[in-house]
Amino acid sequence: MEAFGGVDDAQRQGECEATFIRQNVLSGLPVHSNPATLDEYDPVDVSYYTGEVLSSSWPSLVGLCVFGVLLVGFILWRSLRWCCSCMRRKKHAIHMHASPYNTPYYHGGGSSSSSSHQGGGVKDVSGAKGRRHGRSGGQRALLIGETIMALGILGSSIYGMVSVNHGVVSQGVAVVVSGVEYVESVIDTAQRGIDRARALGVSLEDIQRQLQGSTVIMSSTRESGVLGIEEDLACLEPYVDQLPRRVSPDVSAVVKDADGVVTALYQDVQDIQSILKAQDGREESAVDTLLSAPDVLRALQTQLTEAGDLGTNLPLTGSDAIVSALKDVLDPLITSWDAREEFLGHVASDIELLSTTVRDLAGRLPEDLEQARILLSSEDVVRLSELYSSQRRAFVEYRPCLDGAVSQAQVLLGQRNDVTQEVRDLVATLTDAREDLYSVFGEGDQFDAIVEDVRGQIDDVGPVVDALVQFRDDLNSKQEFENLDSVVQSIRASKGFLEVAKPQVLGLLSQIDSYEEVPSAQVYSQIVASARVLGTAALAASQQIDSLLSDITPFIDEAAVVNDQVRGIDIDRYLDEVERLYGVVQDGEIVRRMDAYDAAIGTLPDPPSSAFNSVNMYLQSAIDDVSSTLSSIQSELDSIVQTSQDGITQAQEEIVDTVYENIDKYEPQAQTYNTLRAAIMYVLFGLCIFFSLVIIVAAFLTWPALHSLSIFLFLCLMVVNYALVVAHTVGIKVGSDTCENLEPYILQQVDDAGAQQILQYYFNGGQGDVRDVVDASLDINVDDIIQTINNAKADVLAEIQGVSLSVPLETQVNASLGLADDIISDINAVVSLLEYEQAYPEYLEIRGFVCCDTIDMVGDLWLAMVLTGGFAFILSLFAFVLVHQFDALVLARWFERYKPT
Repeated sequence: MEAFGGVDDAQRQGECEATFIRQNVLSGLPVHSNPATLDEYDPVDVSYYTGEVLSSSWPSLVGLCVFGVLLVGFILWRSLRWCCSCMRRKKHAIHMHASPYNTPYYHGGGSSSSSSHQGGGVKDVSGAKGRRHGRSGGQRALLIGETIMALGILGSSIYGMVSVNHGVVSQGVAVVVSGVEYVESVIDTAQRGIDRARALGVSLEDIQRQLQGSTVIMSSTRESGVLGIEEDLACLEPYVDQLPRRVSPDVSAVVKDADGVVTALYQDVQDIQSILKAQDGREESAVDTLLSAPDVLRALQTQLTEAGDLGTNLPLTGSDAIVSALKDVLDPLITSWDAREEFLGHVASDIELLSTTVRDLAGRLPEDLEQARILLSSEDVVRLSELYSSQRRAFVEYRPCLDGAVSQAQVLLGQRNDVTQEVRDLVATLTDAREDLYSVFGEGDQFDAIVEDVRGQIDDVGPVVDALVQFRDDLNSKQEFENLDSVVQSIRASKGFLEVAKPQVLGLLSQIDSYEEVPSAQVYSQIVASARVLGTAALAASQQIDSLLSDITPFIDEAAVVNDQVRGIDIDRYLDEVERLYGVVQDGEIVRRMDAYDAAIGTLPDPPSSAFNSVNMYLQSAIDDVSSTLSSIQSELDSIVQTSQDGITQAQEEIVDTVYENIDKYEPQAQTYNTLRAAIMYVLFGLCIFFSLVIIVAAFLTWPALHSLSIFLFLCLMVVNYALVVAHTVGIKVGSDTCENLEPYILQQVDDAGAQQILQYYFNGGQGDVRDVVDASLDINVDDIIQTINNAKADVLAEIQGVSLSVPLETQVNASLGLADDIISDINAVVSLLEYEQAYPEYLEIRGFVCCDTIDMVGDLWLAMVLTGGFAFILSLFAFVLVHQFDALVLARWFERYKPT
């Protein structure tokens, strides 16, 4: 048959698996291989069965007739034989019979005419009494033939039992349920999209209700507005109305007065810090050097004294021990010699530096600090500082509103073309004011904070000033400081001794090394002479250092007091704060900032918040536009939801619900019938095996009655068997015709034009676009729906473009836009599920079960019954011959076995 709709048979039939029955049996059967054409196929017309089906199934009817004739013939034959036997028994009062050994069934070596009957038994009178006679070759051949046929029946019946498939109904239900579940997945996906569309409608309605109920009126809270910029402008209203109008002149006057005072204070703090700074690239400050001087000088004095005592008291006669002891004293001394020499120089210069610094600071620092206190406590500075502080706090509080308003306003200008010039001018002014306010109150040095910090640092530095003044007064009045210059000269003289004595110490160590290499009296004499000279000088230097220690101790004690006071305050932070104040005053930055502030604030109307009215009016217009757009979108969405829901509900009721209802209604009955069918087939094949074996056993046992009865029952069973063959033949024929003509027959029977188009799409191999099929058949234009949703999204985005919404409303709008995207995804998912490549395999699963699996099962059973019938026919012929031979036997009783003696 030609392929339907451009799709070949293999594709349409789903490529049934090449099973044995399909490849080797069904392919050769006219009932399967020559299906009826569509014109001939009409399963609801009786003429189809009496014509096409009957004409194709007649061979099975012939088999049924053959076994019917055999059964009737066997019955007539055995009835006639029974009548004749009865008539003969009545005619002969004495039962006489020929010798059983002369019957065709057995043969022997005696005379065929010598037989006698006595007492109803069989007696051998041939002279061969007690000898067993065997069967003839023909008889054995008959028995072998019957056995072979019985084995064939056994094999074909077992094959039939294996092919019964008692779970065919469950398998069929599972296949149908799988297909329905696929339909359910399509419906569920579509329903999810519809539910989301409903949720989108509810969300749009809520957004519209919020917009329609909103009024763009400034208030003092950020929670009142619907749009984000509205909230920020409402938040800014109290801030901009309280801003001072002109502050630059006051700031300029304060800066001018502070110039000299702050400069002097800055220099003072630097000088105080110099006390703690390291000097001349050293790691230590001058005070730290002086504080460590007593310990260093005492250590040097001890070493000089020890060297002097040992050098001046060396014996004239030397020894290795004496020379070694001298070396042990001189080695540590020469090792630290350079450091001690440099340290004495630092002590001298640090005393001079510190005394000069103390006198200088003590002379000007109290006056400078007092002038700074007067300045920082002045009415102008206090008023300006307080104004600065309050405005900075207000700026920090309202800065999020200002940043949000400026940012959203700039977006508004950048993305919307319908903004009025009045609104544009206000946005420009607001942007400039924000930059100026950031410059004045944002990052960087803040005037009020600096003033407060410096005022606190001045109070903290009081003890330092007191210590410096006391140190200066002691230097000028105390007796121990009268000869401070001569003390410094003595320190430098001690340093000079170290410079001169160093070569002597090195020379003496060289002589000691020579002696240790080659001990000699001459070298030792040189050592003694050098050691006495050096020892005398060392003792003198030691006494001088001891005097210096007592002279510099009072100065060091005073320096320690100043050092403690300076380190008791955070002098680095103090310098940093004063330096910041000095920078603000000197570079004029604060004046420039306040000039810019005055200029920006001066452009705003009075009150400044009245400038926001133009923005209010524009925002109200934007809200009205958004509300109108949402109303139009909601109307279109409601129409789409209603149309789609009707189609989904219809599909659910007519397909899914109907199938499940039919399954619930008919599956129990089908399972019952299928169980009965399987039982009948198992019993049929089991009885075939049983009776064939009984026939063989009766033949081997020479049991005529059992043999004949078994044949009779066996022939009755074969009539039933071939009746089932006829039924299965009809089933194969009708099934093959149905599967061959299924798609065109369905199209022929469907009257609905929409259903016709859907079926043609799938039956024609998915030619065309499934969207067009859905549009033409169900009047649902998928592309229009998607386009409508995309247009709705675009309209909403266009209306809110540049209008930053409040956080709750923005969240709801974003959720609505997300729902729109989800709806489009669901629509595309439904379309994907309806695509030929996705949906048609589900149909092929159901079609394959009916047209492949079920027909194969029927074919297997058909083959098993036909083979059984064929073997049974031959077995019956063999059995008839044996029945005829058994008729020649004469039995004492008709139901007994024949037992030759």
